[in-house]
Amino acid sequence: MELGKRAVAAKAWRWCPGMLTLGGLRVGPTGLPKGRHVPDLLDPATLGCIVGILRDESGSSDLCIECYQEQWNERWIPLWAVSAAGSARHYVEDLHGFSTEADAAVTALEAAADWTW
Repeated sequence: MELGKRAVAAKAWRWCPGMLTLGGLRVGPTGLPKGRHVPDLLDPATLGCIVGILRDESGSSDLCIECYQEQWNERWIPLWAVSAAGSARHYVEDLHGFSTEADAAVTALEAAADWTW
C-alpha cells in the first residue's frame, strides 16, 4: 500500500482507464468516484498504464521495465530496471537494481518530473 501511495503522490501520476484500485475499482473512461484511491500495483493493466505514463513523460516510445539477473553469493537473483533506447542495458537515470517491477515503476514515476531528454 505504501508503494501505491508513493505512486499517487508523484508529479507524473494520473489515473488512466483500465487501472485497478486496491479497493477493486477498475478505472473507466470517466475516471473514478471521488475519494482517495490507491492503485493495485500487482495488476498487469495498472503497471502497463504506468509504463505508458513514463513513455509520455520521457518522449521515448521504447521505454520499458525489464527483468534481468545478477549473481549474488553464487545464486542468480532477479532484478528490475527501467530502460530505453532499444538496448536491454541502457538504463534510464540509474533506475536499476529494484526487487520488484512495481518498485521500479514507482521510482521512475517519482523521477520523471526531473527527466530531461
